[in-house]
Amino acid sequence: MPEMISQFARVTPRPALAADIIIANAPDPVFVCDLQGKILEANDAVSRLLGLRRDEVLEQSISQFISLEEAREFVAALREVVAHGVTRNIRLHPRSASGEVIPTTLNASALRDIDGDIIGAIGILRDMRELDQARAYAESLIKNAPDPVFVSDLEGKILQANDAVFSLLGFRPDELIEQSLSRIISPDETREFMIALREVVERGRTRNARLHPRTASGEVIPTTLNASALRDADGGVIGAIGILRDMRELDKARAYAESLIKDAPDPVFVSDLEGKILQANDAVSDLLGFREDEVVEQSVSRFISADETREFVAALREVVVHGVSRNVPLHPRSASGDVISTTLNASALRHASGEVIGAIGILRDMRAYEQVLHDLEESRRELHDANQAKDQFLAVVSHELRTPLTAMLGWVRLLTTGTVDASASARALEVIERNVKLLAQLIEDLLDVSRIVAGKLRLEMGPVAPATVVESAIEAVQALADAKSISLKVVLDPSAGPVRGDPDRLQQVIWNLLANAIKFTPSRGRVDVRLERFNNHTRLVVRDTGRGINPDLLPHIFDRFRQDEEAPRYGGLGLGLAIVRHIVDLHGGTVKAESEGEGRGATFTVELPLPSEQVASSPEPAVVYRRAEGPSRLVNLSGRRILVVDDEADARELLTTILGRAGADVAAAASADEALTTLPRWRPDVLVSDIGMPGDDGYALIRKIRALPPDEGGNVRALALTAYARSEDRIRALEAGFQTHVSKPVDPLELTALLDALAPRSRKAA
Repeated sequence: MPEMISQFARVTPRPALAADIIIANAPDPVFVCDLQGKILEANDAVSRLLGLRRDEVLEQSISQFISLEEAREFVAALREVVAHGVTRNIRLHPRSASGEVIPTTLNASALRDIDGDIIGAIGILRDMRELDQARAYAESLIKNAPDPVFVSDLEGKILQANDAVFSLLGFRPDELIEQSLSRIISPDETREFMIALREVVERGRTRNARLHPRTASGEVIPTTLNASALRDADGGVIGAIGILRDMRELDKARAYAESLIKDAPDPVFVSDLEGKILQANDAVSDLLGFREDEVVEQSVSRFISADETREFVAALREVVVHGVSRNVPLHPRSASGDVISTTLNASALRHASGEVIGAIGILRDMRAYEQVLHDLEESRRELHDANQAKDQFLAVVSHELRTPLTAMLGWVRLLTTGTVDASASARALEVIERNVKLLAQLIEDLLDVSRIVAGKLRLEMGPVAPATVVESAIEAVQALADAKSISLKVVLDPSAGPVRGDPDRLQQVIWNLLANAIKFTPSRGRVDVRLERFNNHTRLVVRDTGRGINPDLLPHIFDRFRQDEEAPRYGGLGLGLAIVRHIVDLHGGTVKAESEGEGRGATFTVELPLPSEQVASSPEPAVVYRRAEGPSRLVNLSGRRILVVDDEADARELLTTILGRAGADVAAAASADEALTTLPRWRPDVLVSDIGMPGDDGYALIRKIRALPPDEGGNVRALALTAYARSEDRIRALEAGFQTHVSKPVDPLELTALLDALAPRSRKAA
């Protein structure tokens, strides 16, 4: 080869060319020709392409291997290379030694001497047979495709494109074919395309990319590219098929949807007609726990089950076909794996022309709604249970009221006939008194429950020595235990206190627990009471050997109106333990019940918190309530004037009788007006007034009296005797102007003692 080049240098005056360096290692067929088209040098690839020996190629005119028309085209290209010094591409079809016409492309560029003068051309041939096969294959695929489809080689050169590409971009076919894709997209997107192309080649997979090609008019068109491998008959990847999707309409839809959903409080998303999510607001991310980029461009099927995906697709079809809204229950899985109950409302997203181009989905989080339904069902069940308990309670109340009333009415009837002797009369009075007290206790329990339900049970808090309270409660129930020969074993720890509490209410707690234990323990049984210090609490344990508690009832033992089937025969309303729990709760303590089952006894444990060290260091046991022994007979009220005001004739007569027997001088009034008339004229020492009266009630009466001057009775001592027995009733009476408040029914002995204390000292001395 060097010898030939030297010979060429002698024939054609020019500097020596190192053509062998240029073409020796080129993989493509490369040749050097002079300006007349004579081949001066050619590499082995040329010989292999044409099937000719090297000596059959060198010193031959290129026109010997191509047609006359292509020879003219080649000469014209050669002139253009010489005149303008540019690279020129032309299509050539040289004939091989076997006679085969080989499709090639020629890339011709100028060959210059050391002075820069053009002295020939370097031609690079590219065998197009395989690529032409690829083109034919691609043409068969894309010819009638409605979407813009093109075929490129592995360097990104467009080899074929359908009419939809030319329509989209506005170029003629000759302006795109054989051009690199980089001509119509940006450098950044060209790199993205080449990365996608390499992935297609290396992995044989389909790849999506976002491209923004520039049209002939300069408009940038948003598109998505789906690139897949183009293979030859042997399965080798020889290029790529690209399908472009014009995103302008969908981007308009997205912009429109964004304006609708941006500030929507509900989770809202936009999908295309295949179920791909194109847009989602922040509420969707908040609901599912995914970032926006983890939701957008994903199929809805990523978040829901296969069955629900089919249901969603069916709803989408219905939206498209009929243009209607559709509701679908969906249970998407969140980023944390939680399955969220929702309902989807899907409606059509339309183009300005009215065409359905997607769907708008509004998700509604149903968890709160389902919780409400669950709560309502739970409330309905609780209400049903409460109604049953109420009905049972009313039946028990009826029983508990009728039983003592029967005994009382029976004995009263016998007494009025005058047919009973002195012994039976005494017995009758004893029965009547006991049953009146029983009825009073039942009413008191009902009032306590009413206060609890209304949240008006009040405590008068102070330091309390619990041992003293327990002792008082035991004294109160000792007679009940003795009547059934029940042994009371009591262990009291003096260090278990003091606590901060209401002594009356704490004694009520202990009395209820002890009375219950005695009631449900058979004769000759045992009740153990232990008071001890436990850590920073005072603990009271009441254990009995009684009938025990049914396991089904045990969790509800402190509920109002809850009793087992056997309880009514023991008497009571089933309110005592409910009252116990509420009082203990108000003291910041706890109460629990334990039982090994029916016939195995029961244990009740109350724990009350010990106060701070400062309070604990100064106990005041005297604050604990102890019921004083009442007088054994009526207190002498001789010389006292008492005005009784009550609209009920029976009550008025009873009070007049009691006070008259106690020696008082008594006047009676049936109304507030009558009392106001009597007061300044008669000048009583004490006023005893009912509260609930027609016209002016007791509150109005005492206010009018307190407005009077002292010489007209404005300072008279006053006692409210009323059936209004709540603590707030007592406070209201005292605030209105009464000195004391006593609830009905009242013990005559206690009433006379109270009136004795209320009477003015000067009158008593007289």
